[in-house]
Amino acid sequence: MHRDRTRARRHGGSVALSLLLGVFVAGFAAQAARATTAADICAGTPDPCIVSTTINVEDMSILNFGNRALRLGPSGRLQAGSGTMTIIARMVTVDTGGIISARGSGSTRGGVININADSMNIAGSLDVSGSPPGEIDVALDQNATITGLLDAHALARNESGGLITVAAATIAFSGNIDGRSGTEDALGADVELLATGNLNVAGTINVIGVDGGTITLEAGVGPGSGNVTLTSTSVLLADAINGPGGFGGGVDITATGNGIATGLINANGSISVTGSTAGEEIGGGSGGCIAINATGNVVLDNRNATLSVRGGGPDGDGGELELVSDEAAVIVGSQLDVSTPGIDGGGGAVAVDSIGPIVVLVSIAGFGGDGGEVALVSTGAGVAVEAGVTLDVSGRGIGSGGSICLESATLPGATPAAAVVSGTLNADGGGTAGEGGAIEVIGRDSTRVAGVASADGGLGGGIGGGVVVTAVAGPALVEGTLRARGRAGAGGSITVEGARIEVPGTIDVSGSGAGNNNTDIGLESTGPIIVSGTLNASSTPGAGGLVEVMSAGDVTIGGLLTADGGAQPGGRVSVLGCSVVLCGFNAEGCLGSTGTVRTLGPNGSNRITARDEAAIFGTMTAANQTGRNEVVVRPPTSQNATVLGTTTPAAALIGDSQLTRCPVCGNGIIEPPETCDDENTEDGDGCSANCRREGEVVPGDVNGDTLVNADDLRALAAEIFDGDGDAVANSGAPGADVNGDGRISAADFVELVTILAES
Repeated sequence: MHRDRTRARRHGGSVALSLLLGVFVAGFAAQAARATTAADICAGTPDPCIVSTTINVEDMSILNFGNRALRLGPSGRLQAGSGTMTIIARMVTVDTGGIISARGSGSTRGGVININADSMNIAGSLDVSGSPPGEIDVALDQNATITGLLDAHALARNESGGLITVAAATIAFSGNIDGRSGTEDALGADVELLATGNLNVAGTINVIGVDGGTITLEAGVGPGSGNVTLTSTSVLLADAINGPGGFGGGVDITATGNGIATGLINANGSISVTGSTAGEEIGGGSGGCIAINATGNVVLDNRNATLSVRGGGPDGDGGELELVSDEAAVIVGSQLDVSTPGIDGGGGAVAVDSIGPIVVLVSIAGFGGDGGEVALVSTGAGVAVEAGVTLDVSGRGIGSGGSICLESATLPGATPAAAVVSGTLNADGGGTAGEGGAIEVIGRDSTRVAGVASADGGLGGGIGGGVVVTAVAGPALVEGTLRARGRAGAGGSITVEGARIEVPGTIDVSGSGAGNNNTDIGLESTGPIIVSGTLNASSTPGAGGLVEVMSAGDVTIGGLLTADGGAQPGGRVSVLGCSVVLCGFNAEGCLGSTGTVRTLGPNGSNRITARDEAAIFGTMTAANQTGRNEVVVRPPTSQNATVLGTTTPAAALIGDSQLTRCPVCGNGIIEPPETCDDENTEDGDGCSANCRREGEVVPGDVNGDTLVNADDLRALAAEIFDGDGDAVANSGAPGADVNGDGRISAADFVELVTILAES
């Protein structure tokens, strides 16, 4: 439903107009019963013109006080009924108890109040309530202070709220705005507070309706610049009324400026645009939309406040909540709620985007029948979820878990930044039989999970979901727990990628139930991998899963890698690296720990492949009759494999002449994929720290990190779909022209996949 908004234009106080109006008011008393002009209100030229009695204003009257001020005292009344009045003055003041009214009744419409002035101070009220309500339109050159009431609510059950617009240089609002609708098929009011400078809100704006209304708050209206401040006492309500199954409304808050001193939003109040709760026959309404967009910082810093776009039961979906900073940071210190209470509705969506850091200090609720979505993306800095914080997009009943994405420094060439999870990411499936959801944590220079990332299947039979942890150019550290368990079904999948991987914590995709579990854990690194914790892909009584550890550097295992199972075809543990050490006997780098790889299912296997050398000091265990342990090295095995630990059954030593030694950057020998080696690992001397000629275009190195690996596939996809296709123009990714034909196309993607498959 669209509403026409017609804003009154400011009328000039010309001499001709004043003389013309004077003809109609000659001899009229200052406090006459009816008025059509300013002279009817105050004879002569008193400044201010003070109204202390009730004056009825004729419809379509223009009360032009010119450069004088108008003041309504505690007993002052200007009332136009269902008509229209326009007030033009230097300043308009309404004291507590004073009223400017165009109020209708339960059967008559509200009128229109237009105020054009330099400034305004409302401690009393402006009232256009009616059936339907009318319109308040205020246009000021300077400042608006509102501590009283702006009233445009419906007086009949089937009428929507009215229209309220206040435009000024600055606005200080600590009063009340009433834009409620009736209770039958009606919308809440539309309210706009628009400032070219700063906008401060400390009061209550209520546009509740059968469907909620809209609230727009804007500072820095072009060509201005300013900040929006919502104090802890501010309350913005655009909820749907419970019962009729209505939808939540919308709140849009914008601040434009230079991003440093102006263009900031500090929102410490409560905002609610919830859908209505109704019976099974009508159904619940979905939550509305909250959008907060600033040039500079967006700060929500009141732990007692909630921004809510909840859906209504039994089947309403959660709404949408967006926080955007174009040039700075987003700090989430108030609670965000896009959940829904019913098992038939889905959780809503939270999107936080910034060029600066994103820090989440309080919990975000996005659960529902199916879980919702939370995406925290910083294009130029880091993302952090602090300890004690839970991002909950879990499912309910048979519903699936939702999705969580944390991504830092996504722009090419952005300042390196980390993605850090110290709290809990919950995308579990519903307790009845819901599937686990999806979690992705990506850090450009490093990724650290010290808390919990969980995408478990539901206890009633749901399969596990998926978790991906990626460090694009640096280390990935799992100190806490990654889970995608099938607690009563098949387990899920967890992947960790990085230039270095350390897992002192737990990664668990274990499953429960018969059949092939199809669960897997994958660790893949361009550098060393150190596992001192637990990797668990077991399934009992089902078949075991897969644990795969692949490194272009050395691998040290001082913890437990297990893919136990109770049925065919059994699980599998596979480890590939340069030098691979299964810890024991206080081996160097093992800190006294003992490593174990284990697959106890029928035909299960453990396989350790070392391109340089393997040292087995710990334990390898497979099913004694049907399982297999293998240690694969370059021949001769006697020189490249040391087995002093416990292997049950006895490990088969396999010599594979196809294995090549790992290149050693800095040894003075150019070993592919090296393109130079100047006997050091320093940048800036013509040969990079990765032994690549500096300035050299390496086909397939799309992201410019001097390595060609799976990370370049994502960057190449972005280049292909940017609509350019010109290899020369894409100077930020010269390696994207993989096949050297001068174009960037799908053919380059195929070529890159081929290169990766052969490496």
